[in-house]
Amino acid sequence: MLETLHASPAPELIGTETAELRLLTLYHDRPETKPFYLQVAVNLRQATEPVEKLRDLFLLMIPGGLVMAAAASWLLAHRYLAPIGQIAKVAEQLDVHNLGQRFQRPRGRTEIGVMVATINQMLDRLAEAFHSLERFIADVSHELKTPLSVLLGEAQVLRKRTRKPEEYEEFVGSVQDEVRALGQTVDSLLALARADAGLPVSFTSEVSINEAVMDAVERCQTLAVEREVRLVPRLAQPQGDENEPVITGDGELLALAFTNLLRNAIRYSPPQQAVDIKVNIEGGETVISVRDRGPGIPAEYSDRIFDRFFRVPRPEGKFQGMGLGLTIVRGVANLHGGSVSVSNLAEGGCEFVMRVPVPWRG
Repeated sequence: MLETLHASPAPELIGTETAELRLLTLYHDRPETKPFYLQVAVNLRQATEPVEKLRDLFLLMIPGGLVMAAAASWLLAHRYLAPIGQIAKVAEQLDVHNLGQRFQRPRGRTEIGVMVATINQMLDRLAEAFHSLERFIADVSHELKTPLSVLLGEAQVLRKRTRKPEEYEEFVGSVQDEVRALGQTVDSLLALARADAGLPVSFTSEVSINEAVMDAVERCQTLAVEREVRLVPRLAQPQGDENEPVITGDGELLALAFTNLLRNAIRYSPPQQAVDIKVNIEGGETVISVRDRGPGIPAEYSDRIFDRFFRVPRPEGKFQGMGLGLTIVRGVANLHGGSVSVSNLAEGGCEFVMRVPVPWRG
């Protein structure tokens, strides 16, 4: 029989504390001996005391461990999240007057460091876009102010005294020229705004590249006659099962882009020379090339030729055009999923090549 007893043992044996004993009683009945009971007792305190001490130790360690873990978590969070607070503080101070300010990147390759580097790169792009917009507004103001100043000056001179009829006619002709220049500037700016806005989703009409090129040739014919330059178009001809290049796009914008390429070539071509316009299909692209016999593009200007309002100075130090034509060409090409490039020719002159995927869908 197994039972548990609580007893106060003698002091000289196990102390004065109440003991918890586990008592095992066995009855022995053998023939050669008298029957007897054998009892064996074990003090459970010796077994439970280490467990109780371990329990007490855990009860002390768990709160202390939680406090230490909380403190360590707070320190780590403060260390690694402090840059976020700095980012918020700097972001509150950012405006158009200090776009050059950047966030300090923390040491080491951490996620926050990568985020800070990405934000700084974004701010670089925003600053460049804002400065480009400032330059664009300043250039537009200059381009629009110049003809208006000319008109105002001529009108003031004209009113100082009575003029002859032919002088008034000359003034009217000058007004027409300046207003025409203003109209071209406004049209160019509107086309450039459309290209920058990105409106391919509105393109639904089928456009023949051959027809758009011939439309541009007709628009530039008068200027070519004045400059004694011949326009030589070579259109893409259907061969076998192939069709002439037709894309889904904006025919007016394409004609405007080709017109700008032709005007640029005519301006820089010597008299009695030809401007070659060629339309061809290469693989999955329609290639439109415009080649002139002019002086070519100086190497120092090759990277800026498509910038807004940039004009290559002529040898005598003068400029031609508004500096928007080639920018519009690039914008229209990008709008139709294509590209435009320029290169100087070994035999003289330069060649502009515009590539548009065909068929292309907006």
